[in-house]
Amino acid sequence: MTLHRAWRFELLLLLLGAVLLFALGWSVGKPALVLLFGALGYILWYQRNLFLLHQFLSKKNRAILQTRGIWGQLITEIRRLERNNRRRKRKLTRTLKGFQESMSALPDATVVLDKHWRAEWWNGAATKLLGLRRESQRYRPIRYAMQNPGFSSYLGKADFRSPLEINSPADPQLKLSIRIVPYRKGKYLLQARDVTRVQHLEEVRKDFVANASHELRTPLTVLLGYLEGMTESEELRAGIWGSAIDQMQHQTKRMHSIVEDMLTLSVLETGGKGQAVQWVEMAPLLEAVFQEAQVLSAERGHRVTLEVEPRSFLKGNLLELRSLFSNLVSNAVRYTPDGGEIRIRWWIDDQGAHFAVQDTGVGIEAEHIPRLTERFYRADKGRSRDYGGTGLGLAIVKHALGNMAGELEIDSEPGIGSVFTCHFYSGYMVDAAA
Repeated sequence: MTLHRAWRFELLLLLLGAVLLFALGWSVGKPALVLLFGALGYILWYQRNLFLLHQFLSKKNRAILQTRGIWGQLITEIRRLERNNRRRKRKLTRTLKGFQESMSALPDATVVLDKHWRAEWWNGAATKLLGLRRESQRYRPIRYAMQNPGFSSYLGKADFRSPLEINSPADPQLKLSIRIVPYRKGKYLLQARDVTRVQHLEEVRKDFVANASHELRTPLTVLLGYLEGMTESEELRAGIWGSAIDQMQHQTKRMHSIVEDMLTLSVLETGGKGQAVQWVEMAPLLEAVFQEAQVLSAERGHRVTLEVEPRSFLKGNLLELRSLFSNLVSNAVRYTPDGGEIRIRWWIDDQGAHFAVQDTGVGIEAEHIPRLTERFYRADKGRSRDYGGTGLGLAIVKHALGNMAGELEIDSEPGIGSVFTCHFYSGYMVDAAA
């Protein structure tokens, strides 16, 4: 019998019982009194079954309710739901166990955090890399286990778009890259990866580039000196040697420019250590950059304009700032066709200070823009070589801005031109009233 049919059968019995009681009461002349006693009896029987059902559900007595009809069907349905729940629980337990085993097998530390940054679960790698111990640190805020001011600040800002690199609290010789990912409301996944080897290789690369560039500077300077002397000799320039000397001089100058840019980039990658930081007045600096642009574009007929707010200052290294602005302006001169326009601007608003170089050059396709600041990346390799670029200018701009907490914004459209904008945020490096 189904539960629906049991309810119908119960209702029919109740109606039949009421009719019989009414008939019995009519026969003795007191139908209302007989119906009242019948109703009281039914209520007492109903309360007894409710009590037994409660005992059954609370698991105090699992065998006392053997009632037929609707109560029996209720017990049958409850037992069926319990069996389904047990099967579902076993399945979920196996799934959770498999998930935990797979997470434990990962070489990266993984920690599940709640909305209060308390550690709920972690894998074996978290014990090795983060020093977490199940006995004492479960359900405690993760910052107590990490004991790192940088990590506490990272949690406080709650801006997890970029990873955080810190030394491992379990082994200070290890360098960790930490990322926190929200995966549902009030839940976060912390991942920590050992990047010690990667960082070591990056330092080796930087040292190699810096040393190789430094060693190449002297021989290239000597070559340039001899080639400049050779260009002044009419005897040597006679015949085919004149063209050969010009090409050697051009390529040597290009190599010299690349070496100088690589040295500049090496300094910027180290955070500009040892570089003097001061309040730099922008108007004289940008006026000098403007004069350079006019000299570079004199033979090409560019219309170069400069707009600068007076009495504005930026805190930074003078040589870095000069390199940053000069690279953007020289790029605009290099890639703007003859007779084009170049607009240089410096202004201040509520968000901070901004430097922009706008040109009517060849423009850049959207797919290349995210990679423009990579070393030696060229949107059009052939055209870049024709214009004499080293492929390091925007990488220098990116690192110089990074040292000053600035950002680079690039807007470009092929055939129309480009706008490169540097943003320096107020309250950090700009002092317009200095």
